[in-house]
Amino acid sequence: HEGTTSLAAVPQKDWLELSYGRCRELAQQQTELARECAQTVLLLREDGMSSAILLAAEDIQADMNSVAEWMQQSNVSELTISVQRDILESLKQLVETMQREMQQLQERQQQENQQQQGQQQSPLVDLIAEIRMLRNLQLQVNRRTKRLDDLLEGASDAERATLLKQVSELAERQQKLFESAKDLEKQGRGGAGG
Repeated sequence: HEGTTSLAAVPQKDWLELSYGRCRELAQQQTELARECAQTVLLLREDGMSSAILLAAEDIQADMNSVAEWMQQSNVSELTISVQRDILESLKQLVETMQREMQQLQERQQQENQQQQGQQQSPLVDLIAEIRMLRNLQLQVNRRTKRLDDLLEGASDAERATLLKQVSELAERQQKLFESAKDLEKQGRGGAGG
């Protein structure tokens, strides 16, 4: 992110070959990170990870791929930088959620060793964690939608195409969030006996 920000500080018309080389290097790093994220998504899917966490990881992967593509085109616009910020924030939230999940799992295992009551709390705790993750994902979609709307106002035709592609991708994310929320509602009703 810092590398992109420093490149963006210099107008592209003033870039030297060194700047273009640095941008290609950053694009390659981003591509490698996107590959690693794709592998993580596969592992999470195989592991049967919760739908909200899987959705968050898939969103991060899609954002990483977008940033890598833009960087390969030497595009260090406000959109590129803001999506990089979103990636960092999403990763932070994902790590925090995973840490809470692991801590809660350890606590449940300790409770189950002491008594069977822990099994009754488990689905509710998992459901609350998933709802929190979906809320964070929804807030991110809302922020990016607002940002894209602001960027579209003064965009050139070339920028407009990229921004509209992002709007379309956000619409797909919104639909996935809606479907995940409906699935959680069904789980909640099933867990509540009704």
